[in-house]
Amino acid sequence: MDVQEMIERLVLCQPIEYKELPSISLYMDQVITFLEERLRSAVGEEEEKSPTKTMINHYTKLGILPPPEKKKYSREHLLLLILMWRMKPVMNISDIGIFTSQFLERLSLEEEQKTFYETFLKMEREMRTSLYAGIEQQFARVKKDLGQQEGEAALMYALLLADHAAEEKRLAELILAELEKSSSK
Repeated sequence: MDVQEMIERLVLCQPIEYKELPSISLYMDQVITFLEERLRSAVGEEEEKSPTKTMINHYTKLGILPPPEKKKYSREHLLLLILMWRMKPVMNISDIGIFTSQFLERLSLEEEQKTFYETFLKMEREMRTSLYAGIEQQFARVKKDLGQQEGEAALMYALLLADHAAEEKRLAELILAELEKSSSK
């Protein structure tokens, strides 16, 4: 198992920069095309596809995504869809809804949203770099602790990663619940 090769595959997933978001509003088909093209490099064959028309309509009906204005989606819509797409693999729909309502409540101006997103991308890159730097070392330690058994080490490391991700997910849910609670006071 070549962990470095797996890391290199993950590194290929480049986020959409704020400056790449169209400054004009788009119709649904244009939104789908934009997201498919820009998220394609991040989506593997076994992984979930980019947002669909049905998904966007469903999020709008649930009130998680603001309705389009005259059937057009703004930069704010695109930004929310990108962030929702990033959260979707680990967060349930109600937590994503809390996130979007808090986002819109706390960051109502475009400049605030831009700063938030750009800071997110910067911090996410730093966290990802830190994560990747430690992965090979941690995997080597797991192999050593299990007597150099490659298959068993991979199995153990997958479990450790999943457990760690679940813990971070629980923490994210607690944070969102507290934000929602403090907003309703």
